[in-house]
Amino acid sequence: MNYSKEEVMQFAAEEDVKFIRLAFCDVYGRQKNISILSEELPRAFDYGIAIDASAIAGFGVAEQWAAVPDQTMVCIRMEQIQTYGGEYYERYER
Repeated sequence: MNYSKEEVMQFAAEEDVKFIRLAFCDVYGRQKNISILSEELPRAFDYGIAIDASAIAGFGVAEQWAAVPDQTMVCIRMEQIQTYGGEYYERYER
């Protein structure tokens, strides 16, 4: 679906989202992830989240890049934590 920035931020607030995962691929096609707190989402949309690209294979040495969320490609995925027996943790609210 195509969400607006405001809709994404509203959803994060309403659902008490704690972390946002920004995913991207390196030049070899391997997925990389950055997690940010939900409070950082407005700044991420406006300015991006700085990353040290020199630590990522295939990118240049000492390059600074910014990961900027694309609200048109939002994937909402809620994870639940399970015990080894397959039971969900009782204190986990989702």
